[in-house]
Amino acid sequence: LVLDKELDDDRVHIPLAYEPPPPATPEKKDDATDDEEKSDEEKDAEALTEAVRDAQLSALKALRGTDPPSRFDALAESIRTEHPSHLPFLREILDDAVARLNKATDKADAANRVVAAADAILGDVDA
Repeated sequence: LVLDKELDDDRVHIPLAYEPPPPATPEKKDDATDDEEKSDEEKDAEALTEAVRDAQLSALKALRGTDPPSRFDALAESIRTEHPSHLPFLREILDDAVARLNKATDKADAANRVVAAADAILGDVDA
């Protein structure tokens, strides 16, 4: 590699070759293609499913901390079969567990329920 021609030629000359990388290609987003590929009927069905889920979550929120807990648990179980990893649903389970902890006589069992609900949220977020 010679940078100055006026210096002696006692140095080592190394040819330098540079090959530029190929131009970057934009990444395709799968989400955009999924929405474009869905028909209007599929989009309507998905919107209806989400509306039903949101209505169920509203009903679940109304049952938070009420007695007997079996009503809350039955509705939560039906939502869990359809949407097991829906974050607002998991959050509602945690909120119910905390509300029951404050009213519980058996604090250890109620605390275990809070920990299980929190672990479900963390497991879903970390996945």
